[in-house]
Amino acid sequence: MNNVEKLISQYHTGCLVCLGLAMVFLAVTVFLFFRFHVPTLFAARSGRIRKRSIREIEARNARSDWPSGGRVRVQGEYTKLLQQDTARINLEQTENKGEEEQCVKNETESWPGC
Repeated sequence: MNNVEKLISQYHTGCLVCLGLAMVFLAVTVFLFFRFHVPTLFAARSGRIRKRSIREIEARNARSDWPSGGRVRVQGEYTKLLQQDTARINLEQTENKGEEEQCVKNETESWPGC
């Protein structure tokens, strides 16, 4: 019986050592979880950060009156502004179509075949 009691005592000691190591490693895991900002990583991967920032931008835009300049916003106003910008850019591109800009390597040389 003495050998069996020794064996049980050794297993009990081994169990206590493993339990202590498990607690230490759990504490290290929790520390590293917050040290390496894992919750932020989960939020970024799931899109929560993007949704939150979009909500903040929408709230900020709702508080400001940009670009209307104090006027009451008309539905489609931004679309009209984008169309005007697009038309202006297209006009500039067609005006500059005949002119070729010389490609310059530095102040004294031009790129060949440009």
